[in-house]
Amino acid sequence: MNIESYQNLNLKPYNTYGIKSIGKNVYFPKNEDELICLLKTKKGIVIGNASNILFSSSGVEEDLIFLKNLNKIKDNGETVYAEAGVKSPVFSNYALDCGFTGFEFLIPIPSTIGGNIYMNASAHGEAISDYLVSVRVWDKDDNKVLELQKDEISFLYRKTTFNQNPNKYVILGATFKKRKKDKSEISTLMENIKKIRWEKQPSLKTPNAGSVFKNPEGLSAGKLIEEIGFKGKKSGGAMVSLVHANFIVNEDNATSDDIVNLMYEIQESVYNKFKVRLEPEIIYIGKNTEKTEKIWKK
Repeated sequence: MNIESYQNLNLKPYNTYGIKSIGKNVYFPKNEDELICLLKTKKGIVIGNASNILFSSSGVEEDLIFLKNLNKIKDNGETVYAEAGVKSPVFSNYALDCGFTGFEFLIPIPSTIGGNIYMNASAHGEAISDYLVSVRVWDKDDNKVLELQKDEISFLYRKTTFNQNPNKYVILGATFKKRKKDKSEISTLMENIKKIRWEKQPSLKTPNAGSVFKNPEGLSAGKLIEEIGFKGKKSGGAMVSLVHANFIVNEDNATSDDIVNLMYEIQESVYNKFKVRLEPEIIYIGKNTEKTEKIWKK
């Protein structure tokens, strides 16, 4: 197969943090067959839109497989199938056009269907697993495609079967059931969600990767960070957002070290004051340092 690939590719255009990092070997399969071909021969890291990923500015030695071309949606009547690379706003708008609900919360999120399932994305009382029927996966152990039913998959807050055992499955796509709703109601809800998003979280015009830390049970990570006085705190080109303290923005050509330094300070300061250890929500890819090993508990 003639699979699109690059050596020593600048990853800055391929991550929402806008971090400059060089990927040693990067692949862009055009379809599921090409993806499976790669998975049979490469031990690569599979990536959707890299909207919650921090690439190391020192570069990435691991093979990277981006799913931007696996972006097909298929209507199956009472259900709908979306490939793993379908972007969240695209799927949310598709649901609106077809008049089914449950995916309004995806409209402002720069993620993909595969990434949403991997992390069990949720917001505004909705979760990606709510209307899930099954997930089509590549089983790395048995080298075959499987269809996992929802009840075979564990979905907890930002924890799933997939991210708790990342060496087992690769998400190829997912089937969702349709629950009909008036289009005007869906549209109104989507507009309200977008309004809340732009008022309470920083825009992607200032590059970021969404929430940096998971919310501890019963607590708000953003509130804890705000209470230690870190809003507006800077490290190099990175800054803790003035809009929402659980966002670190790339304000001026930040490096991964700038962001890691802030994360480390936040984690230590929050623990020292509240005895709460914040767990990162974003994923780090690249060479580890003493700080990244502590933050992500490598």
